[in-house]
Amino acid sequence: MNKFMIEECMKEVPTEMEKDELYAIINKIKEIIPRSNVFVEVGVKTGGSLNIWKHLISPNGLLIGIDTGSVETLKINLSEDKRIKYICGNTLYYKTYIDFLNILNGKEIDCLFIDAGHDYSETKSDFYTYGWNVRKGGLILFHDIYLDNENDRGSTKQFWEEIECKNGKFWEIVGRIDLHTGTGIVKKIC
Repeated sequence: MNKFMIEECMKEVPTEMEKDELYAIINKIKEIIPRSNVFVEVGVKTGGSLNIWKHLISPNGLLIGIDTGSVETLKINLSEDKRIKYICGNTLYYKTYIDFLNILNGKEIDCLFIDAGHDYSETKSDFYTYGWNVRKGGLILFHDIYLDNENDRGSTKQFWEEIECKNGKFWEIVGRIDLHTGTGIVKKIC
């Protein structure tokens, strides 16, 4: 996927991420996982990044998006690509997780992109809840690792710093993209 293709996807369905940041993320993913069978995005918003991730999954792959917004808020047409499944629900709710497991149907995740709630507890919950389903050698990406709000009980930034300190036992840090709001990438090693 080249920069031109990313720009075209961003014209179809806008995203808040910057083109250069997306390009760097995609290059890092493709370097480690050339073709994903199962890609999950937690925090879809309007579907701009889903429209890009669909180009990273195999023809018979699965792309799951989870967000609290209804299908009507999405700017991507889900009926055009049967590989894309959308769950309208809060990732902190048990029902959302059960819906997710039903769609996953025993498959393991190749790539998990966490970009939903940005406070510490939500990020940590998404990591430990959905991260269990990432296969050994799979990737977990955290978006907005530089955002830090003093009014929050914590932040994605705080959780990312915690993850960095625990590097090596269960995961390894394989990338950090220092563009825009930042993206941290870990590879599950067990």
